Amino acid sequence: EKEQKDKQALLVRFEQAKKHIDNKNYDEAVAILRDLTEKKPMEATYHSHLGVAMQNKGWNGYAQAEFKVALHYNPNDEVALKYHENKFEAPKVVTKTNAKEEESSGFMSRVKSLFGRG
Repeated sequence: EKEQKDKQALLVRFEQAKKHIDNKNYDEAVAILRDLTEKKPMEATYHSHLGVAMQNKGWNGYAQAEFKVALHYNPNDEVALKYHENKFEAPKVVTKTNAKEEESSGFMSRVKSLFGRG
């Protein structure tokens, strides 16, 4: 019976959070949803709605992280799928060459070009 009451209390809080989002009270929604995600960390819908509230506050990085968590727990979470930006860019490879080697090759190529050997 206690478990059923707890479940009902979480549902009521979740509905409150959704109403706060609808009414653009994002701070309140974030507070409630953070609490819910702490109590039920594997509940995807709490994470996805937290992401929506965060995104509406302009916290896009945090929002994307929440959508990613939601999709981890439920790959079919409709809210997370709608808002998650799956933009993967391969990291750019930056190589450093030896500065002296670069200098001398640059200098030598200029000297060679002066004498027509480049």
